Amino acid sequence: MNDVRVQHYHLLTVIVNRGKATQVTHIARANGVPGASITLGWGTVHGRLFDFLGINSEDKEIVYMVSDPETIDRALEALKTELQLEKPNHGIAYVMELLETSGVHRMKKNVTCETEGECTMKQLITVIVERGKAEDVMAAAKDAGAAGGTIVNARGSGVHETTKIFNMEVVPEKEIVLILCPCEKAEAIMDNIEREIQIHEPGHGIMYLQPIVKTVGDRQ
Repeated sequence: MNDVRVQHYHLLTVIVNRGKATQVTHIARANGVPGASITLGWGTVHGRLFDFLGINSEDKEIVYMVSDPETIDRALEALKTELQLEKPNHGIAYVMELLETSGVHRMKKNVTCETEGECTMKQLITVIVERGKAEDVMAAAKDAGAAGGTIVNARGSGVHETTKIFNMEVVPEKEIVLILCPCEKAEAIMDNIEREIQIHEPGHGIMYLQPIVKTVGDRQ
């Protein structure tokens, strides 16, 4: 039997004051992270969880980065030092393990259901693509059994994405597609998105899978 090593990936999320996201991406890329996607916090949510995560204020930027655990740890340490994240109001960062990714290198982690033949856990598929491609992602997802999804506007900063005009960086706009689905449908949905969008090609986007512990209001 061949010993096949599976490359695992982590998601680093950094929440900082408006205008700091570019600095975050520069520090991360200097420490080996290949790229990032950035969204804005609009201050439309409140509560203890969002207070803890630091996204209850409209003057926030949220930076998402995916890489191997060693690179993410190195970038996190650099960000903690250079941005002084341990000081109040300087930002917050947290890391999550990903079950599956595509667009970095395709990686799958075995996930077992609570009972044989039945999977009660929901999973979240996140797809980050160029502006205008989100509808194609949703069409591919629905063809594979997804009930629907949510599209969020963002901007990207990756090694295949940033261009320069008159020595100024121009960062292209992105769309983030969030798809909540039963775990037994997740692999088929991701396979179809990868096939239809060619997301494994450089610059075509990135896709990753995360477990959801609890949901409220979901009817799938």
